[in-house]
Amino acid sequence: MIKVDGAVEFKASARRAQNAMMNEHQLAHFLPHGSVIKMLDDGTFEFTVTKDIGITVLTLNGTMSVTPVPNSDQVRFKAGAKHMVGGAATFDFLIRFSGDEQTCNLIYEGDVGASGLVGNFLTMGESKVQGRFEQLFTDFGARMARSQKVADDKRTAPSA
Repeated sequence: MIKVDGAVEFKASARRAQNAMMNEHQLAHFLPHGSVIKMLDDGTFEFTVTKDIGITVLTLNGTMSVTPVPNSDQVRFKAGAKHMVGGAATFDFLIRFSGDEQTCNLIYEGDVGASGLVGNFLTMGESKVQGRFEQLFTDFGARMARSQKVADDKRTAPSA
């Protein structure tokens, strides 16, 4: 099990960012390019990730859920995927959103686990796992900031 944690601050409403975390289009950005994601029901998604690693192609099919933690400013992000030849990956994160209508502080902590062939590849790149998640959440913050700016610009644009 690999422990991952960090924090990102960006210019966007904390509420807007938390709501976006429940959106399949935003969640798709957390998967490698070319992955497929489909909403099954409110907060539950099915996905397929295909990743070339050298001469090996890994295809993982799995599900993820994003659920608000009652009476808090947090969501739990859980995912599990299996490789058709053997092996699996699991992700379990607690993501906290704080701030106001202008600034969001996103704090994440969780565990990444893997077994079999997937585990072998993950272990070889263990030092990169923390950096990869840091980049994913930084990119999420940048998308939220751009989205907030567009919304703010529309609100303040002079009417014709």
